[in-house]
Amino acid sequence: MSALNDVEYEAAVAQIRDWVDQSRTLEGETQKATMERAAEMVALYEDEGKRWVKEVKPPKNKVWRGRPVDPESFNRFSGWLLQQTGLSPGRANQWWRADRLVSELFVRVQIKPSAEYLVRSLVPLRKMGYDDQVDDLWQRAVNLAGGQEPTEAQVKQVKSDFLKELGAATVKRAQREGRRKELRDIALADLKKLYELHGSTVAQEVIDEFVAWAGERAGGAQ
Repeated sequence: MSALNDVEYEAAVAQIRDWVDQSRTLEGETQKATMERAAEMVALYEDEGKRWVKEVKPPKNKVWRGRPVDPESFNRFSGWLLQQTGLSPGRANQWWRADRLVSELFVRVQIKPSAEYLVRSLVPLRKMGYDDQVDDLWQRAVNLAGGQEPTEAQVKQVKSDFLKELGAATVKRAQREGRRKELRDIALADLKKLYELHGSTVAQEVIDEFVAWAGERAGGAQ
């Protein structure tokens, strides 16, 4: 997490707002700079001062639909960003996933993507547990493009070839495991947030309720 000064903070907001304005008429051209804008967006979200949090009304409820509300969640940030720049929450999520993919996994590649859509097809591989393959697949696409930045079609082709190499059964198994891990991580994060908001007694009550429920299900299955 880094700290942005006032100039950097305002500049990042302005750059994203300009991208949104230009994208309405110059979609092809503006797409070329989306990774730069994505990095600026992430810097705003992770800003040490969390200035955006102070500009958003505190959540009315600490729990919503049974889940603890995180006042610093990315969903709340994307709502603030929409008001400030016009960037849709859906687009913000795409930028977030692309930035995390490139910054965390593209450590060995020389040519990095300039646009979010170029790596969009690789993002699902993370949930399937293939983080260690992503940068290699990108490099294959670069090689396919003759050492230049690949096209979206070339990246998709490399991914398709990779999945065919794995085989349908392996892919389905990886997808199921990825979904299992995703649900586990969500549940654990919610439990931790519940502990932070209400303490160990309430968190333990939830654990006990689940254990009792699981016991009933197990008994009914016999």
